[in-house]
Amino acid sequence: MRRFIVAAVLLTTLLAAQFLSAGQTQASSPAASRPGSVSGATPAPITETQADRDILDGRLMMARKDYTGAAEIFERLAKQYPHDPSYPNFAGIALMQETDLEGARKMFERATRVDRKFADGFNNLGTVWFSLKDYRKAIREYQKALALRPTTAAYYTNLGYAYFNLGKLPEALDNFHHALAMDPGVFDATARDGPILQDRSVSDHGLFNYTMAKSYAQLGDGAHCAIYLRRASEEGYKQLMKARTDPAFAPVLTSPDVQMVLDELAPLPTPAPVPPAQAPKG
Repeated sequence: MRRFIVAAVLLTTLLAAQFLSAGQTQASSPAASRPGSVSGATPAPITETQADRDILDGRLMMARKDYTGAAEIFERLAKQYPHDPSYPNFAGIALMQETDLEGARKMFERATRVDRKFADGFNNLGTVWFSLKDYRKAIREYQKALALRPTTAAYYTNLGYAYFNLGKLPEALDNFHHALAMDPGVFDATARDGPILQDRSVSDHGLFNYTMAKSYAQLGDGAHCAIYLRRASEEGYKQLMKARTDPAFAPVLTSPDVQMVLDELAPLPTPAPVPPAQAPKG
């Protein structure tokens, strides 16, 4: 069974940021989950605990791609600190990398039971259903994540991919457009948004790249539009000529990058030569 690798999943390995980020609520932070913490009390001096060492070990194992070992550590932490959703979430991510989709599903469901407002857990549960090609269930979970945190661009891309694979192109385009409006770099391989899984598997690469070109065109981004038009052609898409007349491409048709790609890959037909007029007889 193929590994759930970076080609399909963008996984942040800087897990420390998740545990220390300001965006984590006290209820879902490791400190708040451990015995002895008091809400609103002056924090005690930070000392290294066994849990801290375990978290570090788990991070290092993820970085070394020892996903089995990482899953074991985070599953153990999830049992020790049952009110913290981040531990089963990270265990689920490690299991996804091991293509243990059933184990990952259970971990993500556990994370969302611990905290019904844990948006990343719902998103990551959606990627399990996406990997199983149950796109309707994936959409349901992605929508839950978006309802909880509607400002996360990666959730919109995931929802867009699910709609795309169902053949619902207007819905896919709308979600891609939302994602790009929030973060123009969301589709870049280096884009990171914490411990969020993103599955980018598509059934029709040519059509997908053309759809992406249209998304960038609507934002007036000619450079990216041209890149995706060229990729669409390389993937066998045969209808690039539509970009010349589709109103969605109007904002970038004067872009030198787009003009160059269209002139190369979808040139306008050469007008037939006009025959010379014949002199009248007689």
